[in-house]
Amino acid sequence: MLDIKLIREDPEPFRQALARRGLAERVDELLAADERRRELTQRVEALRAEQNRASKAIGRASGDEKQTLIAEVAKVSAELKELEPEHAEAETALTLLLASTPNLPLPTASPTRMRSRCDASVIRRDSTSSRRIMPSWGQPWACWTSSEVRERAGRGSSTCSATSCSSSSR
Repeated sequence: MLDIKLIREDPEPFRQALARRGLAERVDELLAADERRRELTQRVEALRAEQNRASKAIGRASGDEKQTLIAEVAKVSAELKELEPEHAEAETALTLLLASTPNLPLPTASPTRMRSRCDASVIRRDSTSSRRIMPSWGQPWACWTSSEVRERAGRGSSTCSATSCSSSSR
């Protein structure tokens, strides 16, 4: 999992590396989720500190002052109860976003291997068949036409389909 602190400090290398995987916008999503979580964390912690201060003051107060402080603590507690689920949701959203973000590719990694199998942005249809093919060399077998598979595998048979070839490529 990527470190959000590193992304926050210098997002550009992460943006460039994830762009090679087609996920350049993910950095902005991560930063927005992190900012929301940090804001909510600050508000929740400030409310807890205020609640603790007022609770200590209640013990030292007497009479009307005590009732005023109790009302104040109740108001802070209600606000805290509203914010805590929001904070937990923001924390979960950031964690899930980080967990679903792939690792950064090595600078020497082939760009064709970084795309998901038969990525829709680079798929085109063969005019003679309904099989999906990739416009460039070096793509997963599942994206080749059956004639390309036969040619590259050295077979003359036409029994290879796109789905059966994808399992034999690994």
